[in-house]
Amino acid sequence: MWSPAPRLIVSVPNCELLGYLWDHLATPWHMLEASHVNFFTRWSLGALLREFYPEVELGFHTPYPLRTAEGTPLHYNLLAVARRPA
Repeated sequence: MWSPAPRLIVSVPNCELLGYLWDHLATPWHMLEASHVNFFTRWSLGALLREFYPEVELGFHTPYPLRTAEGTPLHYNLLAVARRPA
């Protein structure tokens, strides 16, 4: 029977970025590539990983050069580390 690895590290494009970029009339064209078939926010990536892993940590990486109107930093990618007892 298949069993997930004890630890999984995942990096995916940050779909949360799209709403903020609209205000700047900017589009991250790399996210529109045909090879990108799944799109994740922190919530959706966490929900998917928690189906298989009891411990999931989520964060951001790769800063984007723009910020929100409130000055919050934006990031190109989400990073997740998922663990399960060995």
